[in-house]
Amino acid sequence: MFKVTRSDKPEDWTNSDYTDPVVVKQLKKDFLSKCYLCEQADFGNVNVEHFVPHLNKSEELRTDWNNLYYACSHCNGIKGSRHKELLDCCEESHNVDTAISLEAPSVPNGKIILTNTLTNDSDLFELTNKTIALLEQCYNNANSGNQQISHQYLKEKILEEHAYLQNLRFELKKGLNRLIQREKDDLVERISNMLKRACK
Repeated sequence: MFKVTRSDKPEDWTNSDYTDPVVVKQLKKDFLSKCYLCEQADFGNVNVEHFVPHLNKSEELRTDWNNLYYACSHCNGIKGSRHKELLDCCEESHNVDTAISLEAPSVPNGKIILTNTLTNDSDLFELTNKTIALLEQCYNNANSGNQQISHQYLKEKILEEHAYLQNLRFELKKGLNRLIQREKDDLVERISNMLKRACK
């Protein structure tokens, strides 16, 4: 998960269709084109996810701008209405970008490891555990053919990013004594930009 600064409700959204192009376009911008759960970017199957499930609830909850989140169909299908009481990436007091540590698998068919980094006396400790339970399903569930393909794709994307970061770090370490300062600065900037993107 990553921190999201939500914009105000679009003024030109005047109907009750939460999949209106105006809504989806603004959510995509607010959520940096990434699924708020798995952080996959620029995916094809966009869903407008309801953070608080709206099934059998009021119309107001279904169309509440602050309840609409940008998600991929894979994660939205897993979350459904089953997972409630989660860390909220739009809530200022929920430090989603530091509360959960994600570790890439060490082998191609390994699992993605998620860890609660908060102390157990933290007000958000249990909420973080519930969020990790959902994210573990999003990242590691492979019960059906569709989930196996989604799981493999997500894992490959994480491994690619991790390998790229490791390669940049190795280049910097290896070249400390032989690179000119401009080349070192370029590597440090590339690493820094990658880490900033990961934390957005």
